[in-house]
Amino acid sequence: MSKVEETLNEALVRLSDIFVNELFEDKAVASGDLARSIKENNRVDNTQEGYIAVLTMLWYGEVIDQGIGRHAGGAPPIRPIEEWLKRKRIPIPTSFKSPKSFAFAIAKKVAKEGTKPKANHFIRDGLRVFEQTFEQELTEAAGIDITENLTAAFNKSTQF
Repeated sequence: MSKVEETLNEALVRLSDIFVNELFEDKAVASGDLARSIKENNRVDNTQEGYIAVLTMLWYGEVIDQGIGRHAGGAPPIRPIEEWLKRKRIPIPTSFKSPKSFAFAIAKKVAKEGTKPKANHFIRDGLRVFEQTFEQELTEAAGIDITENLTAAFNKSTQF
């Protein structure tokens, strides 16, 4: 493994840590599924065009980052709202007979009014933090690889 590839792999670990920390600092974590998904399936691919760093996450990471709201219209499903109420330990108002009836009222209101977008920007902010150190490390790693490759090529050419 080249020094650049090794550095990129380390960088993906660090970047995923930064994204997860940003989510927790902004209290944008409900179930933890998004945070866990940021840590999984990340890789560096060595292609003919060069190295490609791939960091994956669940689809709604972009929704949280950019604050995309839900438009008025169809009601969202009740079960995820019930689960959200339970996870967040939101007390059920006494005017509702059950968590399901409260979730139904929330879904009905979302259908009528939509939701207001609230951007978290954990990706943008995380990249800013990451950029401050990564550029120098990658430059150093590339320098090591270039030096090693040139030395190996020179040694090989002088053996004849």
